[in-house]
Amino acid sequence: MTAFVRAFRATPADIDELGHVNNAIWVRWVQDLAVAHWEATAPAAHREAYIWVVTRHEIDYRGNLAAGEEATGETWVPAPPRGARFDRHFRFTGADGRVKVEGVTTWALIDRASGRLMRVPREVAAPFVGNSCRSTRQSAFADRVVPKPTVTPALSRGPLCLRLSGQNLLPCDCLPMDPGSRPG
Repeated sequence: MTAFVRAFRATPADIDELGHVNNAIWVRWVQDLAVAHWEATAPAAHREAYIWVVTRHEIDYRGNLAAGEEATGETWVPAPPRGARFDRHFRFTGADGRVKVEGVTTWALIDRASGRLMRVPREVAAPFVGNSCRSTRQSAFADRVVPKPTVTPALSRGPLCLRLSGQNLLPCDCLPMDPGSRPG
């Protein structure tokens, strides 16, 4: 699966006493972005059977927005789950092209019927896990290499993956990477 993208606009209610989007609003947007990705991608049977909960956030605040300004939120899952948990990466970029907020959230899967944590089934993870297109960018998390998200048009039936090469956008193979390998 490629990155999921959604636009966010700062409202006057999102603004704190410093005149920009409050950090708690960014956390809400992280949640809203992840939930929208789940709802847009997961089959109805999975949405009815499982609930995701946050177990950890790592967030770098690099810039901010004022009321009325927009950011594009992207989220992607670069690696398979570990037991009941997986890391979902996110990035919010302003209209100026600069990253405002980025990070990683660890999510855990809960069985709705029992209310208990459960190992993420392969078929639940498969639509979300990792097209890296062998392209990376270093994130603020020095010990991690974050795959650069790919682009999927909303009306496309299959993923369209593009990478920048010189001045041209070129298609790439978008095959999921071996989780143990490091992108080149």
